[in-house]
Amino acid sequence: MFDWFKKKTTPPPPVDKGPECLGLRLGGAFELDDLKLKIIEPVLTIEGASRTQLIKAVGEVQLDEQTRILRYYTDDDGFIQILTHGPSEADISEVKLYYFYESRPIDTDAQWQVLLDNQIVQAQWELDDQTFDKVWDNSRPVAMTEKPGWKTARFQKPISL
Repeated sequence: MFDWFKKKTTPPPPVDKGPECLGLRLGGAFELDDLKLKIIEPVLTIEGASRTQLIKAVGEVQLDEQTRILRYYTDDDGFIQILTHGPSEADISEVKLYYFYESRPIDTDAQWQVLLDNQIVQAQWELDDQTFDKVWDNSRPVAMTEKPGWKTARFQKPISL
């Protein structure tokens, strides 16, 4: 009988925050081991990496029916990339932490073509007196479309600036 007086509200539908993998998710965080980082930081091309990484965005690239790349972008100019060949964590073949070193504008189609033809895919790359070897077997860049595929925010009212 007293239920008649209660305000009846419908709870908002849950927000899909995208794929979760290895405990990583949008809005989550992970820690980099302080001791390991202190030991290896002198040979890395990054300095002062935040030990606590907050996940601010998530991207997904579907390469084929089974294979996909998940990227968890952090607030510290980096991202974790996970390559998986199936739906479960047992299908993961690769987990890498990347940091952005440099970004450059590409203003013309000609500049883009030079990068595609000669500069992006290299057998080796020299950076800060270190040599990096190519990981994948491709000889040309592989086009991939990264899609979030989910809504990360819902607004009750329009926002005007």
